[in-house]
Amino acid sequence: MSEQDAVRQLLAERGCPDELVREGLSGVADKWEAIVASVEGGYPFGLDDFLNDMDLRDAIAAALAVATPDERAVLQPRVTSLDQRLHAASAPSACLWGEDVEEDDGLDPGREWWYYLRPLQLNEDFAAELAAWGLLDEDDDEGEQA
Repeated sequence: MSEQDAVRQLLAERGCPDELVREGLSGVADKWEAIVASVEGGYPFGLDDFLNDMDLRDAIAAALAVATPDERAVLQPRVTSLDQRLHAASAPSACLWGEDVEEDDGLDPGREWWYYLRPLQLNEDFAAELAAWGLLDEDDDEGEQA
C-alpha cells in the first residue's frame, strides 16, 4: 500500500466524507482552511459542529504521520500557518470533549491542542452550550458574541 493509499484509508476510517477521502491531504487542507476562516469570521455553529471540525484537525495530524515525506513537506507549512490563524482567533479552554472523554481517550493539550480551544467570537447558542458544560465563565462571555 502506498502512503497516498494509507492517507486515504486513514481518512476513510476516520469517517471523513468520500470527497475528502478522494482528494486526500490537499482536500483536508482545503477544508481545514475553510474551517479556520469560519472561526476567524465568527463561528456560526455550535459545539457539536465545532468538535466535528476539530476532529478533522485530528485526522490531519494522523494523515501527516502516514504521508510521504514529500507530501508532508508540501502540506506541513500550510497546516502550520492555518493553525497559527486558528490560535489567533481562539481562546484556551478546558477539553471541549469533557473530562471523561479526555481521560478515556488520553487526550493531551500539548498533543491534541485543537480540542482545548474555542472561538473568540461565539454566537449566543454556542456560548450557552459552553457555559452549560462549564467551559465558559461569565467574564469570558462578555463582548465576545457575534
